[in-house]
Amino acid sequence: MPGLDNVIGNLKGCEDRMRAALHGLGMQTAAQMEAYAKQNAPWKDDTTHARGGLRGEVLEEDGKLKLRIAHTMEYGVYLELSRKGRRPILEPTAQKFAPEFFDAAKELLTK
Repeated sequence: MPGLDNVIGNLKGCEDRMRAALHGLGMQTAAQMEAYAKQNAPWKDDTTHARGGLRGEVLEEDGKLKLRIAHTMEYGVYLELSRKGRRPILEPTAQKFAPEFFDAAKELLTK
């Protein structure tokens, strides 16, 4: 049925647009997380490699959008856990941006 095919095609297009919009929001949020983490990392820089190696990323796996903030330096885990874990940046950054991301995503999906 041509009418039904059009409806199904329109629904598929809507899904693709929503997926693209959420991916764009994820990219924007990942960039904000990276900038925030670099600016607010609580450790003293010796070489700036660890601070410069903080990366915000957006991934899509198994149809799920995932945002990640991570160290690229091997000793990043030491910076997160040293001093009994009193000076981390990854978890505080994720906690700060998660509510903002979910609120924005909810707004996108209800338009």
